Amino acid sequence: MVIGEARVSMRVVVLLWLEVSLFPSGLSQARRSQSLSSPDVVIPLKVTNRGRGANAPGWLSYSLQFGGRRHVVHMRVKKILVSRPVPVFTYTEEHALRQDHPFVPNDCYFHGYVEGVPESLVSLSTCAGGFQGMLQINDLTYEIQPIRHSTTFEHLVYKINTNEAEFSPMRCGLTNKAAHQQLEFEEAEKSTLKQNSTYNWWTHLWFLELVVVVDHNFFIYSQSNFSKVQENVFVVVNIVDSIYQQLGTYVILTGIEIWNHENVFPMISIEQVNECDLPEWCNGTSHQCPEDVYVQDGIPCSDGAYCYQKRCNKHDEQCREIFGEGAKSASQSCYKEINSQGNRFGHCGINGTTYLKCHTSDSFCGRVQCENVGDIPHLRDHSTLQYTHINGVTCWSIDYHLGMNTPDVGEVKDGTMCGPGNICIHKKCVNLSLLSHVCFPETCNMKGICNNKHHCHCGYGWSPPYCLHRGNGGSVDSGPASARRVFLPLVVTLSSSVLLLLLPAVFIYLRKHFGSKKTKTHSSD
Repeated sequence: MVIGEARVSMRVVVLLWLEVSLFPSGLSQARRSQSLSSPDVVIPLKVTNRGRGANAPGWLSYSLQFGGRRHVVHMRVKKILVSRPVPVFTYTEEHALRQDHPFVPNDCYFHGYVEGVPESLVSLSTCAGGFQGMLQINDLTYEIQPIRHSTTFEHLVYKINTNEAEFSPMRCGLTNKAAHQQLEFEEAEKSTLKQNSTYNWWTHLWFLELVVVVDHNFFIYSQSNFSKVQENVFVVVNIVDSIYQQLGTYVILTGIEIWNHENVFPMISIEQVNECDLPEWCNGTSHQCPEDVYVQDGIPCSDGAYCYQKRCNKHDEQCREIFGEGAKSASQSCYKEINSQGNRFGHCGINGTTYLKCHTSDSFCGRVQCENVGDIPHLRDHSTLQYTHINGVTCWSIDYHLGMNTPDVGEVKDGTMCGPGNICIHKKCVNLSLLSHVCFPETCNMKGICNNKHHCHCGYGWSPPYCLHRGNGGSVDSGPASARRVFLPLVVTLSSSVLLLLLPAVFIYLRKHFGSKKTKTHSSD
C-alpha cells in the first residue's frame, strides 16, 4: 500500500546547558577519552561539473585534501533549523532577564555527504566566513574550522580519535545516488513511501523543539561575546539536527538562554573567569594544579581598556557597580573640578588625616565621578552621596571615611585607563611603558598572548613556549593543555539527550497508532 507522509510535531522543549548537560558524567568521559591528531591544513576548492546529481539546483561541491586523500563534499542549505524570530535571553547586572531577537542568517547552514562514501555525513556552517562543523566518513569523525585572518581560505581539519564521537551510520549501504535521493525525500513536502505496516511510523516527519541554556563557562569560552555564543550554539545544533534527520527527525532551535554573569545553578570550574584571566589545566594524576595565571598587565581588553592584575577596570563599569544600569563615567570637567578639591568626595589619596588634591594630569585616578544616575543606591553605613552641577552636567560621587574597614568602592581602581596609553597606578596616571615588559606579541609568533609571568600563552593549535609549532595551546605555566575540543563532546551529549527524549515520544505514538488499529479490528469481529 502507499502511505502518505505525515508530520508529527513533538512540542518537547529540551533544557540543556552546554558543557554541563543533563548527563555531565557522559560528557566528562567523552572529554577524558577524546584526543586529536595533528590537524591538516586544508584549502577547500569549489568543484563544478561533478555529474548531474551533484549539480542539481541548490547543491554545492567542494574538494578537501585531508586524512591522506582527497574528498569531495556535496552539500546544500538547510531550510529548517531555527525558529524565527528566535528569542535569546541574557541577564542584566541586576540579574533581570532580558530578551532579544537577533538576526539569524538562513543561507549558511549546510548538510550533505561525501562523494563515494555511502556511510557519510556532512554538517557545516559558513556564517563566519569559512567552514565550521563536522564531517563523518564511515567510522571516522573530523572537525573542521577556519584559520582566523587567513588570506588563502585555510582551514584546520582535526581527526577525532574517540569512541564517544563516533556516530553510528543510521542508513547503511546507500550509494551516492541513493544518498542524494534520500536528502531529496527529506525536503519534499508531499513525498510518499511504499513500506509494510511494521515500519509505517517511519514515514512521519518528527519535529523536536530545542531550547539551549549556555552556562557561564561556555560564555567565557566564547570570548564573552554574545554573537560568538550564538554562532557556536547554531553550529552544534546544526550538527545534531543533521544526525537526527537520518531518523526523519528535525531538531529546531526555539530559544537560547545565556548565563552571561554567573551560573544560575552553582558549578565547579577552573576555567578562566574573565577576559583578562587565562585557563589552567591539571594533569589528572595529582591533586595539585598550576597556580593562577592571567593576562600580562597592559594588554588591551574590551572598550579600549587594559588588563591589570587579572581585571579589565573601566570608569563606566565602576559607575554601574555603584549606581546601577545606565550610569556612566562623568565628563572630564567633573573629574578635574571635584578631585582637585582634596576632600572625602574628591582626592588622590590620604596622607595621615589629610586628603591630597589631584593634579590635573591625575584627576581620572582619584575618586570615580559618574553621571546619568537614575536611582539612588542602597548605601553602606557611614556612606554619603554627593551630586554637583558642573557645566550643565550633574556629577555624582561617593565618599569614604577614614577608619572604615570596608572596601572603598569609590576610589578609581588601579589599571583603569586615564588616557591613551596611560593607566592609573596608586592614584597616579602613568604610561604603560613603566610596566617593564619582556614579552610581546612578536615573542609569541603572533599566535598567543603574554601572561603575568611574561611567558607566551599560545592559542589552540600552537604549542608553548613560543607558539612556533602545532600543539594544543597553553603555556609553560598553565599545565598540560588538553587536546579535547568543545564541539564534538557537546554534539555527542546533546544527541544522546535528544534521543532519550525522542524514544518515549516514538513509543507513545506507536502504541497509540497500532493499538487503536488492533482495538478496531478486534471489535469488528
